[in-house]
Amino acid sequence: MNILERKWQEFPKRFWNNFVGITAVFTGFSFLVAIAGWKLESDLTQIVAWVVFALVLFLNFYVSIPDKRLTLKKQIGKKLTLKEISEIYPKPYLLGIVGETKTGKSTFMHKSLHSTKQVSRTNQIYGEVIPIPENPDHYFIVIDGDGDKIYQQIEIMDSVDCLLLFVDHSESHQRKQISSDRLKSHESFIKDLSDCLLGRSKQYKIHVVLNKQDLWGNSSKKEELLEWFTKNTENLESRLNCALTTSKHSNLQTDSVSALLNQISSEVRQNYVRNK
Repeated sequence: MNILERKWQEFPKRFWNNFVGITAVFTGFSFLVAIAGWKLESDLTQIVAWVVFALVLFLNFYVSIPDKRLTLKKQIGKKLTLKEISEIYPKPYLLGIVGETKTGKSTFMHKSLHSTKQVSRTNQIYGEVIPIPENPDHYFIVIDGDGDKIYQQIEIMDSVDCLLLFVDHSESHQRKQISSDRLKSHESFIKDLSDCLLGRSKQYKIHVVLNKQDLWGNSSKKEELLEWFTKNTENLESRLNCALTTSKHSNLQTDSVSALLNQISSEVRQNYVRNK
């Protein structure tokens, strides 16, 4: 790995910590001996002292060289903390999934990763590396958290390049009926999200996903749901003046998952081109 791909921002602190103590004693002693040799006009004393002085500084520099940054490709298959993600070089494209609990955020991550493991409830913030379809040498990271913990949602918002906001018609993964309480809960979340983002100078890109289409697609109140979705996404876009896109989606339909993943990947590819 290139030496530039290390955490050089940590070098001053590491150098000072290593310098304090016995290194400082040897450095100071050799420096004083060199001065004494100069005063006594002893060339050999000066040479030995300056060699020791230089050697001590070199060794201190060497042991203070910071650790290598994490590389994106080597993190595939791992659940990464935000701290680990921040140490990856070069900086990857970060997609944050936010929304109410049980909207299908974690399921989408599992589908994107082609994971065969059983989907479990997310309690902590974590990220996973996802390869870009048809471009296996490029990757991005999807970050998920607990939908019930607003502080986790805010932490995700502050960390990512793009937000994927999941909403649905019902908390249930089986019922076709549209729940007015569920829609009100989403409205409250969207308001909290917009209030939070208004205080940020960062320009966000947001993609809003109306999930569980396999259920609400056959509901008698489908049109009412779509009107609700359009109204709330337009209000969010207007309030934040942000780049906002939408899609209707189902985690249970492979084509739907692929379409959403391709839509995200298109933005990631453009980001790679912009940063070249």
